[in-house]
Amino acid sequence: MSDFSYEQVQHLAKLACIALSDEEIEDLKKDLQGIVKSVALISDIDISGVEPTTNPLTLPQHLREDVPGETLERDVLLEQAPECEDGMFVTPRILGDE
Repeated sequence: MSDFSYEQVQHLAKLACIALSDEEIEDLKKDLQGIVKSVALISDIDISGVEPTTNPLTLPQHLREDVPGETLERDVLLEQAPECEDGMFVTPRILGDE
């Protein structure tokens, strides 16, 4: 991909549910192009003969046992919420009516 168009960035912003000004769209076009160039550089690296790994470090994992503990009562939590309705937290809508 050579360059991102204004319309492509606008479409990505819509998918991400963010509003961008014309200036922000132009800035984001440049940023996205830089990301594509960086990925292209990484893609050109010869990795033949390199064993795949999930983690390059062989450090032990220090995990705690998953044991249930004390929990707060629902009413106590709801009392601390800025807004609640029918026993649930009310949060701002993040998706449109689509």
